[in-house]
Amino acid sequence: MDMFERFINLGLGAFSITKEKAEKIIDEMVERGEINREEAKKTMENIIKKGEEQRDQFRSMVREEMEKYKNEHVSSHKTKIADLEARVKDLEEKLNQQNNAEQ
Repeated sequence: MDMFERFINLGLGAFSITKEKAEKIIDEMVERGEINREEAKKTMENIIKKGEEQRDQFRSMVREEMEKYKNEHVSSHKTKIADLEARVKDLEEKLNQQNNAEQ
């Protein structure tokens, strides 16, 4: 499981706990007569909708951060590779010059 999947699962796990707690609280309110079943249903639908929106926002945020992290590191590695290639080329030229001078 990659890091992205772990972040997503963490967010979904938090959402599940929240949904379970919300269901319990709403059920208790129905039992006490504070709201009726229809209100409870609408309230749960709203909670689920908002939870899904938050989950989607969380996923987007994680994707953006992972993409930014990947781009920063890939760019950094490309720069390092280019620097190393330039150094190797310089060393090859110096070695060739040295060999030509000895001949």
